[in-house]
Amino acid sequence: MLNCHQYRQLLAATVVVLALTGCSRNDPATLVASAKVFLDKNDAPAAIIQLKNALQVAPESAEARFLLGKSLLESGDPGAAETELRKALDLKYSAEEAYPLLARALLQQGKYEKLISDVGDRKFTTPPAQAEVLTSLGLARLGLGEKKEAHASIDAALIAKPGDLHATVAQAQLAAMDNDLPRALKLVDQALSTAPDDLQALQLKADVQEAGGQHDDAIKTLGRALELRPNSIQPRLAMVSILARNGQVDRAAKELEPLTKSMPKDPRTLYAQALVAFERGDMTAARDAIQGVLSVAPDNLPSVYLSGLINFRLASYGAAEQALRTVVAKAPGDVGARQVLAATYMRTGRTTAALETLEPALQAAPDNPGLLRAAAEVYLASNDPGKAAQFYERANAIDKGSVEGRVRLAQVKLAAGGDADRALKDLESIASANPSSQAADLALISVHLRQHEIDKAMAAADSLVQKQPKNPLGYNIKGVIYSSKRDFKSARAAFDEAMKVDPDYPAAALNLARLDLMERNVDGARKIYEQMLVKDPHNEQALLALAGIAASTSSPPAQVKAAVERAVTANPTSVRAQLALIGYYSQRQDAKAALAAAQAADAAIPGNPQILDALGISQQVAGDNNQAIDTLTRAAKLQPQSATPLVRLAGVELALKDFNGAIDTLHKAIALQPQQSTGWLALATVYGVADRVDAGIADARKLQKEYPVRAIGYAMEGELLARQKKFDASATAYREALAREPLPLLSVRLYSALQAAGKTDQANVMAQRWQKEHPTDVLLQDFQGQQAVVAKDYRVAVQHFNAVIAVEPENTAALNNLAWTLNELGDRKALEYAERASALAPFAPAVMDTHGWILVQHGDAARGIALLQRAASLAPQNEDIQLHYAKAMLKSGDKSAAKGELAKLAAQTKASPARTEAQQLLKDL
Repeated sequence: MLNCHQYRQLLAATVVVLALTGCSRNDPATLVASAKVFLDKNDAPAAIIQLKNALQVAPESAEARFLLGKSLLESGDPGAAETELRKALDLKYSAEEAYPLLARALLQQGKYEKLISDVGDRKFTTPPAQAEVLTSLGLARLGLGEKKEAHASIDAALIAKPGDLHATVAQAQLAAMDNDLPRALKLVDQALSTAPDDLQALQLKADVQEAGGQHDDAIKTLGRALELRPNSIQPRLAMVSILARNGQVDRAAKELEPLTKSMPKDPRTLYAQALVAFERGDMTAARDAIQGVLSVAPDNLPSVYLSGLINFRLASYGAAEQALRTVVAKAPGDVGARQVLAATYMRTGRTTAALETLEPALQAAPDNPGLLRAAAEVYLASNDPGKAAQFYERANAIDKGSVEGRVRLAQVKLAAGGDADRALKDLESIASANPSSQAADLALISVHLRQHEIDKAMAAADSLVQKQPKNPLGYNIKGVIYSSKRDFKSARAAFDEAMKVDPDYPAAALNLARLDLMERNVDGARKIYEQMLVKDPHNEQALLALAGIAASTSSPPAQVKAAVERAVTANPTSVRAQLALIGYYSQRQDAKAALAAAQAADAAIPGNPQILDALGISQQVAGDNNQAIDTLTRAAKLQPQSATPLVRLAGVELALKDFNGAIDTLHKAIALQPQQSTGWLALATVYGVADRVDAGIADARKLQKEYPVRAIGYAMEGELLARQKKFDASATAYREALAREPLPLLSVRLYSALQAAGKTDQANVMAQRWQKEHPTDVLLQDFQGQQAVVAKDYRVAVQHFNAVIAVEPENTAALNNLAWTLNELGDRKALEYAERASALAPFAPAVMDTHGWILVQHGDAARGIALLQRAASLAPQNEDIQLHYAKAMLKSGDKSAAKGELAKLAAQTKASPARTEAQQLLKDL
């Protein structure tokens, strides 16, 4: 039975229900009244339903339009709110009420210029309207980077209405942007003291707490906002964002579930999904989600920003740059956007642009450690390690707890060539003082390996293992060091130990597989990769490694193709997998299939510069040069600051004999990156092929005036003079180029020109001086070695190749060349170097050829012929490899098989030494 109190409650509810149901459901006044009740209860979604129903009956209701705009704004849909508020104003709704809300709607969309132009000059009579509009105008000015004007506008708002809630919150926002977090928190608490349930104030308080490192408090504050308005989108999105940024990705995804269920296609939901995927490291899903937002809201600044970050992580630097430049243009005060844009410039080799981007941020936030370290990296890339060290020291003085910063400073000091011993001692000190961090240990190991101090590197790795015995990383590094010493037994034991510590550690598994391949245990390697795929069916490295094994073991083409396609199917948006499939068809000289694969890759990963580059090449090989030009033009637009796609484009224009077009394109490439050698080399080639060498020299001299401190114009003149066989003049031009920029390629060009001019002594003096001044450069040494081989001066060749290997012990080409040269001298060490090269590149046809031929020469015909057969199948167009294979079979006594291979070579239409020798051998048979 009901008591009196319960009866009265029930009666009141019944009266309300009867009153509502007794009226017509289509009565606009009733629906609007109902919407107002819902708005008073902070239930904007319910209000929106009622107001839309009202407008179906009375579309000209100014009040309904205004209230719908207000409800949409409160529900977090400022775009739709703007539309309704403008309609309300057109219907003559009160400007004092509608314009303040319109200003907020424009502000929330980032339409700062539109807000200022539409609302800035209007005059309002009531203090609330004045304060509201002035506050929005101030925040718009702030968004445009006009901080002084922003302060003035918000101060004016507080004069118009002292203590105004939104103006006080805006004041707190300004304080936060000035890094005065205590004042910001005080102001926002002041606002909340008068309006404890204000959503905007609660969200800002959470932001301030988050900025101050009070992550848990920020989450609690947003939890309070969601308790008050569980259906409100903005605080939920803010909660998802904070949780995701702080590593609580699973909890963030759970908070996102209500939005995913109720509004899966809403841009705000898609944005949150992109953010969660980004923090999970799933860049493909993040990119797909953010594209869904940008397709309907291309100017939404947070979404453009996030797309820039995603593309940066995907190495799509052209797309990343375009997005981040947009963000910096519209929000020049955003430090984070500038930092990532600078990093993008760094990845594409534009250190000057990177520094120009960072400078305004450094002026605005001179004590930001992240910015200081970013600037340090730019100076380091600009060959100014001393300046880099200064910036790192400033950063470390501010952020004293950063182990990584101290490690990087020591590394920079090493690069600067100063007190190397002091820098090493710093690293050792940091490593011993921080047992939980591995940064200093890894840096020490890296330094010792780079200096070929293998024993010291091993000692540092042992120290890491002792500090962190349950971390597989240390054991894995030991295995890598043992491998570099060719102690494969110890390397295997170390990798096995890493797998005992963590059976799912992929790095050690991959290294064990590589050991098997180096030892020709193909079945063992294949088994490891298949085991990895049981645990992770999408493991790209394992899938592509299996495809590599299939290709290198002379498996049937269908089997190789299936292996590569398996990698693509598992990772359709993987650039590496798609390029592997294109490469497979290109290697088999199947132009049609390569083109189809490249087109499919472009459809799967639209706008990726690497894919577009491969597509353009495939189109050119297939004979469709016009399509290739369109594709490479697209690639160039995606990378507006990169010369590489322009150089590719010029190559196609050259194939079409569009010499003027190629020259114009290459001038654009040179203007972008005058320090790159590809531009002037390609330009010289175009002038040479066009038989316009004199015009090319005139162009080179213009470039000398345009870039007086660059090598480019002088190098190009030297190249063109060499084409005219004016080697003295060519050498003079190359000297001028080398004096401006000491580039290894120019040392080779100068040496070659002097030799061609008959000035061998000068060439040798120049080479000795260059090698003394640039002891780590091996390009000229390698060139001299190859020249000596051509001259059959094998002893001199051996000296040069040994010099290369002393600097770069794992230079496969030099090891292979040294092995071949020693074999020509009858030196038994040839086999040792051939095996070293083979261990580093077990499936390279040239390496297989050298190794196999030496084995045959040393009496191990069975192993040698097996290697030569594999090399011949992998490089069917290489006549020298085919000849070695035929001669090896001949030496083994298999005359019938040898005769078949020799007949193929002898029937070649193009004259070559291999064809001549094959014909002679056939006669002798």
